[in-house]
Amino acid sequence: MLKEILSGISSGTTADALARELGLKRSTLMAIVESLVDAGYIEVVGMQGSCSGCGGSVSCSSNQGCDGMYALTLEGERFISHESNPDNPREKLKL
Repeated sequence: MLKEILSGISSGTTADALARELGLKRSTLMAIVESLVDAGYIEVVGMQGSCSGCGGSVSCSSNQGCDGMYALTLEGERFISHESNPDNPREKLKL
């Protein structure tokens, strides 16, 4: 599921669409996103101006005008670019 969330952030999928796709509440998804920030897989990047009307992109930290957006870090990009192997401890995301 974490790989899907990181991929959604990378592609700009809306938070509502991604939450629906994963069977999560939006608030749960955003809590996971914040955990990914804390773990260093994504970072908050600033926005200039307002993006109201953007549809609540998962990469946006606010649903009412953007005060920040999320972007994958190099570590996050590495995680989603590797084939998932549950037996390989290097493939596991540490939160």
